[in-house]
Amino acid sequence: MRCVVGLVGNALSFVVLRCDDDVKHATSWLLRALAVVDAFYLLTCLLIQPLRTVHNHTDWLPKTVGRAYTRLEPYVWPLASIAHTVTVWTVVLVTADRYAAVRWPCNKRLRSRLRAQLSVLAVVAGAFVYNLPMFFEMKTVMHRNVCSGEMEYQSRDHGSSLKLPILISFSRHKIFAQSIDQLCRTVILSPLSTADL
Repeated sequence: MRCVVGLVGNALSFVVLRCDDDVKHATSWLLRALAVVDAFYLLTCLLIQPLRTVHNHTDWLPKTVGRAYTRLEPYVWPLASIAHTVTVWTVVLVTADRYAAVRWPCNKRLRSRLRAQLSVLAVVAGAFVYNLPMFFEMKTVMHRNVCSGEMEYQSRDHGSSLKLPILISFSRHKIFAQSIDQLCRTVILSPLSTADL
């Protein structure tokens, strides 16, 4: 239910911001981008979370839907994670834009629409690279059901017997933290420190 309300809210936000006279400014563009990526995240959540629960804990789904779900799950989870990461970092971009608007109201170069678009593009690229290992963490396997004797598909962690997911997760977070620190120093703090000049 929350996903549906969120989708309606994002659609209304996008329409209102599209009709706004201030369409050329960075804030309006960032808020529309946030509505789009958040709607994509909510769609992936709406599709995968109820299906995962129903598939793993009941036998309500038809077998064809269950088979399709288990084959798609290893790819939809990373897409949902990418959308979630983009949503969070787009909120950070909106916050930085609002801070710059208050701190340096006359500096149009710092808050240009092109800069906002490039920032969102960098966030999307960074989220994709950050979540890329998730595409390799799960796989779909086929096994025989002991009770019915039928072949079934099931999604499993790819390296459940190995320490690979832990190693990937640790290195991913460590590299990402260092990259974000460097990005903040060069992209955000450098222009802000020179904006007073």
